[in-house]
Amino acid sequence: ALPIYVVSAQDVSRLCLTRSLLEGRLAISPCVGHAFDQARFAGRAYSDKAPGMSVLALPAAEAVGLPAPSRWRPGHDLRVWIVRVLTSGLAFVFLAFAVGRVSEGLSSRTGGIALVTFALGTIVGALAATTFGHVTAGAFCFAAFLFASRRRPVLAGLLGGLAVSVEYQTGIVVAVLAAYLGFTHRASLLRYATGLVPGVLLLGAYDWAAFG
Repeated sequence: ALPIYVVSAQDVSRLCLTRSLLEGRLAISPCVGHAFDQARFAGRAYSDKAPGMSVLALPAAEAVGLPAPSRWRPGHDLRVWIVRVLTSGLAFVFLAFAVGRVSEGLSSRTGGIALVTFALGTIVGALAATTFGHVTAGAFCFAAFLFASRRRPVLAGLLGGLAVSVEYQTGIVVAVLAAYLGFTHRASLLRYATGLVPGVLLLGAYDWAAFG
């Protein structure tokens, strides 16, 4: 999590939504300025990202007093990096640990090498200190799979729903996990669907409030 990357449109779009949520609104103008990653609807600018990362960033953004992008330090801003580390960075630590722990459970003395290989030998490490949703969504998805494999379908559904609120594309993973549960333990499908409800409602409420 040590790299302090140059500020990107991802930071602007997601963290402007974070600032807007702290102020009790959803539109991200004028905070977003002319950044690329925005959606226009009814004359207002909104983030074109799923809202989950922005919501997760609320405590860190409030703690560091994150200002609008126009007041960030050019190129690199330590406050933005702190927000990244306390969101995606924490998800990275959890995900790396989970991969290592599961590997150790499958085969003794493989956990350490699996953890290091996954964390440093794949792109997940490079994305750890960013506001991209990939690592966080991946952590939710992997945790959902672990709970599904341990016959905890409600928790699996809950985490799957949260993954979709971070990255829309993880809906594919949610469907795959449903198929997995249907193949291994069909009776748990209804409980899995029940677990999905909070995440789906959160996302639906955001879309309804922003876009009608």
